[in-house]
Amino acid sequence: MSIMQILTPAYFREVYLQGVRTSLAACGLGGSANAWSLPDSVIMHHLTSAVSYVATTLDIDLQSHPNRQFTRKYDQMDWHGERWYLKTSPVRPVKRVYKLEIQHGPFVVATDGFVELPLDWVQIGSEIQGSIFVTPYSGAPASIAHLPWGTGMDTWYRWMPLFMRVTQSTGFEFELVGTVTATEGSATATISGTGADNLQNTLRFGQRVKLGSQIVMVTDIPTSSTFTFDGVHNAGFSGTAVVMDYDPMVLDVVAYQALIPILETIAARLFGPVMSKSTSADSMSQSKSYAVTPQTSAMYSMQSRATERRDELMVALAARYASFNMASW
Repeated sequence: MSIMQILTPAYFREVYLQGVRTSLAACGLGGSANAWSLPDSVIMHHLTSAVSYVATTLDIDLQSHPNRQFTRKYDQMDWHGERWYLKTSPVRPVKRVYKLEIQHGPFVVATDGFVELPLDWVQIGSEIQGSIFVTPYSGAPASIAHLPWGTGMDTWYRWMPLFMRVTQSTGFEFELVGTVTATEGSATATISGTGADNLQNTLRFGQRVKLGSQIVMVTDIPTSSTFTFDGVHNAGFSGTAVVMDYDPMVLDVVAYQALIPILETIAARLFGPVMSKSTSADSMSQSKSYAVTPQTSAMYSMQSRATERRDELMVALAARYASFNMASW
């Protein structure tokens, strides 16, 4: 999981468990016979579960390598929107479309019934919302001229294909075009090569960039071919850099989702069994397991705040990554 390269147990402890006692020794209760402390394996378990929860709930890809291609076949009804030539990918963000194919019932010429549309007809309208536009700039090429469309927008869009097949890459990571170099002990990286990216147009402050095995954070972009980062590079690097463009709110919501059961574990080990707290409204009741013993009121407060913060962020993220409503056009 690529996002897990950022949300490591060490980073989680530093940012989200700041000030939390995570061992018996920290409470003055430790000893050779009972020296429990929160293991990294517990943090990793709950972070992994939280990544899956957030990705599934928001239909976003948090696990893909920037060059990993997916080919998905969809029934027309699987897609959002009413018009097949204005589509929203079920998984977001969409970074690149490599191929788009369609299948019309009786109009079958290929072995599997799919024919490929010219790639220059395909445009990504919004990476975040995953909107894909199909717009013919000219008449259909000879290879697919038999399909039921005319020479332009007059007739082709009226026909609804049975299936669509899209080869695309999704996620929050992408590779910089060009060779990025950082010398050992330096806090500056440069990019070079034919067609290299203009860093002032590609990067922004606060983004994370993976230079080899080390992840750095961009602090300045003084020129189109240079950026500076926090700390220094430990071993030197020259090659293809990967921009880890994760939404800060996504990082937070994953962490808060993991924090709730982690605090539960800490409270149970430090202060004894956890009690259940029941709430009811409108004749319906729900029961949640919280750390609500007299000794753990602080834990309960932190759990409650983590839950509230997670819910607030999920509302904001649901609006940001909501499917683009093509029917509103």
